[in-house]
Amino acid sequence: MQEFLASFAVDIDEAGVSRLQKILRDNRDLAGQVAEAFDTARKAMEDLFSFSPEDLKSVMTSCLNHTEVLLLAGYQPVMQGSSWSWPELEHDPVTCLKLVLEEAVWTLSGFFGEGGPTSGPAAPDT
Repeated sequence: MQEFLASFAVDIDEAGVSRLQKILRDNRDLAGQVAEAFDTARKAMEDLFSFSPEDLKSVMTSCLNHTEVLLLAGYQPVMQGSSWSWPELEHDPVTCLKLVLEEAVWTLSGFFGEGGPTSGPAAPDT
């Protein structure tokens, strides 16, 4: 190690080498712990988002059954059961996915005490 450091014109004594080796060992251990934590998180996320097509359809239908859109005539549900109340959305996957995600976030935020669905739809933006 001293030869390597000497090549950079660094003069270091044995105590310095020992401290450097300890720092390298500690950082190697810390890097291993961080890598293990990331592996654990990755596995948890894979399990969380590994929906079967049936499960995904069920979650989406459930969310869309609790979602309403504001039209000129007032609020209208997006779905009722497995039927589309607003047929245009049946062929608009981007808007459907956006509505599903907004409903899921809205619902989960209520679960964690940060607001969420209360009684009826939210007031329209002005």
